[in-house]
Amino acid sequence: MNYLPERQRLSSQTVLVISNDAEDRAHYSELFATQGLSTVERGGLAAAKDVIASNGADLVVIDEPSYCGATLDFFRQTQAKGGAPVILVSSAAKVTDQILALELGADDLMSKPLDLRLLMARTRALLRRRGSIRPGCDSQQIVGAWSLDSVRRELTSPQGRRVALTASEVRLFDLFSRNQGAVITIEQIARCLGLRQDQCNVAVRTAMSRFGRKLRNEAGETPVRNIRGAGYIYDDMADSRASPVQ
Repeated sequence: MNYLPERQRLSSQTVLVISNDAEDRAHYSELFATQGLSTVERGGLAAAKDVIASNGADLVVIDEPSYCGATLDFFRQTQAKGGAPVILVSSAAKVTDQILALELGADDLMSKPLDLRLLMARTRALLRRRGSIRPGCDSQQIVGAWSLDSVRRELTSPQGRRVALTASEVRLFDLFSRNQGAVITIEQIARCLGLRQDQCNVAVRTAMSRFGRKLRNEAGETPVRNIRGAGYIYDDMADSRASPVQ
């Protein structure tokens, strides 16, 4: 790894680095130190759970050769409850595995060889997002008649039904909330999900299909509508046609 120039300290935030390779862990720690971040190193996912359980990390970086079952189980057990954001680094992975990792809780995906400036840009973005959510602050976002509690990662439907979201679906909801009434392109969604350009078509369709099913109302309609050849748009009329709670 080539290191970036030292910059102003971000804060006392801590990055948990998980890798079976001690040399890789050391490289990450040195890199984050130049950026004013402290690190905690763990040699595997099982060993990292103590740090996760004690809320001892503001960001998690997992360096795995491929997305094995243990990695996905890690997301199921720790990230679905709204834990620290996760960047998953891998040298090889199928598109379907990447989609599953995003749906289970990964916040960003990166491939080796790493672009260190991009890694730090994504690190700072995730830490800013985490730092902006504090106890007692307004964590609610609204799209149409749906509202999101970003701390709990929980949507509330117009009829009061609650729906749990993955980290990537929270980002999708945020994207639509900031662009209400506008068509969101495939490229915008791909960037939101951390997907490469050559992966975007199948991956975006799969992610949007599952996201749309979670927003489906009692009439069987979803407010997320595909505009062929353009992208996706949020359709407020679908919410208005939903039956009220009895």
